[in-house]
Amino acid sequence: MKHPCMLIITDLEGVGGVNNFNDYCVPSGYRNKDACRNLTEEVNAVCRGCFDGGFSSVVVLDGHGSGGSILWDCLDRRAYLQRGFPTGFTHPKGVYDAMAFVGQHSKAGSKHAQLAHTQTQECVDFRLNGLSIGEYGQLAICAAEAGVPTIFASGDLAFTLEASALTPDVAVVPVKEGLNDAPTDIDLPVAQVFAVQSSVVHYPPKQTLEKIYDAMKEAAVAFLHNHKPFSTDFRLKAPYVAQSEYRAGFSRLQDGLWLPKRQITTAPHATAAEALNDFYAHLEWMFPDGRQSIELK
Repeated sequence: MKHPCMLIITDLEGVGGVNNFNDYCVPSGYRNKDACRNLTEEVNAVCRGCFDGGFSSVVVLDGHGSGGSILWDCLDRRAYLQRGFPTGFTHPKGVYDAMAFVGQHSKAGSKHAQLAHTQTQECVDFRLNGLSIGEYGQLAICAAEAGVPTIFASGDLAFTLEASALTPDVAVVPVKEGLNDAPTDIDLPVAQVFAVQSSVVHYPPKQTLEKIYDAMKEAAVAFLHNHKPFSTDFRLKAPYVAQSEYRAGFSRLQDGLWLPKRQITTAPHATAAEALNDFYAHLEWMFPDGRQSIELK
């Protein structure tokens, strides 16, 4: 890959045209192919903006679930496609110069959101050193640790507001807006988390794609040629502790194991990436016989 190199991280819930989870965001959904096509079109608009703005290489990380949401035969022929996170949240240094997000959703509990969650529907709120963040914040903070700024983000309106609050210089393009608030009730059954926030207004797709291209190109030029310092100051300092509250549900690692509503807290770590890797690799779905997490009554 040539430098300067852009990493584009994708998701599916925040893509224009996506209405609900079961029909659009899983391979068995009867509208999943439509969602994947829309995502690929949005990604291609970002790719064109990157290349026209001066980037030499683009890597698209297919980030929804286990991957497979990018239509590879329709992807911009100049872009590399990555599937899988081999290093977890640890960001390789010296590989990428900047990062962008496409199809991203807002964090758990967001106002006027659509399909908001943080990794899973069980999560009620995720915090790093007390700062409430979603998937965007998790990834952007870890990239910032490696010196990689986030310069573009698109998704639903609630997400773009979240991204702007965390990274004030990021270029954002909303593609739709939710009409309901994401639930914050820890006693709400997991199956209802997405069901209560599927109402949405989609923006005109042609105009949205044009705005995505224009905003990405402008951000690329600002970053590469005008040397704009896209801010990555989250005002967080080591040691890092990740903490979250979870709704009750079945463990995704152990068949048939029912986990109660609970609070999960990591030990202190030297970096944000280490705290996140510990949280998701070791603590999230294993019932704490060693009691590193607390069952909430």
